[in-house]
This record gives sequence, C-alpha cells and structure tokens, in this order.
Amino acid sequence: MDIGTISIRYAKALLKYAIDGHVEDKVYEDMKMLASVYLHAPELRYMTENPLLSDEARMEVLCKACGDDVSQATKNFFSLVIKKRRTEFIQFLANAYISLYLKEKKVVKSHLTVPVSVDDATITRMKDIIGHYVGSKECEQVDMDVEVDPSIVGGFILDFGTYRLDASINRQIDNIKKNLLRTADNA
Repeated sequence: MDIGTISIRYAKALLKYAIDGHVEDKVYEDMKMLASVYLHAPELRYMTENPLLSDEARMEVLCKACGDDVSQATKNFFSLVIKKRRTEFIQFLANAYISLYLKEKKVVKSHLTVPVSVDDATITRMKDIIGHYVGSKECEQVDMDVEVDPSIVGGFILDFGTYRLDASINRQIDNIKKNLLRTADNA
C-alpha cells in the first residue's frame, strides 16, 4: 500500500469516528496543530519513528504536539496508529483528515497576498468571488488568510484549492519583460 491510500483510509475512519462522537471540530483543531508542528519541527518525525522509543512515549510525544487539550478521539486514534505501527504516516494522516474535514464541512481554504492592508469589504468581495467560482454545492464557507507582502508592489495574489490568480504588479512586469525579450529575439 502507498502513503496516500493508507492516509485516506485512516483519515476517513477518523472522520467517521469523530462525526459519530460529535467531536469532528475538536479533532480538526488537533490535526491542524499536529500538521503545523510537523511542518515547523521536522525532528518530530524522527522522534515518533525512533525504534527505541516506547509506544507510551510515542503517545506522549504525539499528544504534546497537539497542544494542551487533546480530545479523547484523537488519543484513541493515536493509540490505533501506534498499535498498527503506522506512526511514519501520521503527518500524512493529519493532512488527509484536514482535507476530508474541510470537504465534509464545505469549507474552501484560501490565501490572499496584498502589498498593503485591505479593508473587510475587499476581503468579503474576494470570498464572494471564490464562493461563486467554486459553487454553492461545494462551498458554504470561505476561510481566508490574508498576508501583507509589500514586495508584490501592487495588485494581489489569490490562492484557493488548486487555483492561483496572480494579478500582482510584479507578475505584470515579468510578463512585459518576457514579451520584450521575445520581440527582441525575433527582430
């Protein structure tokens, strides 16, 4: 079996278990924290995969990685993963759960990069555009992170799902440069 298949199977089982227990939101928060810790502290992988570490120690490390208030459903899930010797997949399991949860709740994650702070009306308009583009069957809510990055000079970059709309001044300048170089090469 490959990582994707294993991750999806375990994540689907966890989501069903969490929904049945009405704790899917808390498990989502646990998995977001775990995924973030794996991203920012890669040594966590070495700790959880260390063959010298006991199962109890693995459980403690994983629970600490999720923060102070870990749900019982998450603890039960970690126990299963440790018992089945699948800890090397835990980062992928967490990310798979996050994706399945967002799909189940019809939430579209997005990221808006702008050169200066924008008002709430602009953010709402961007969310409406995404909601319209994705469609109401797949999107009931748009969760948007906004990043201020003066290096893009002007315009914006909007990422959601597998899409990117780059309307930044930097991108337009790059396009003009490419066109000028292409024109100069053909002359």
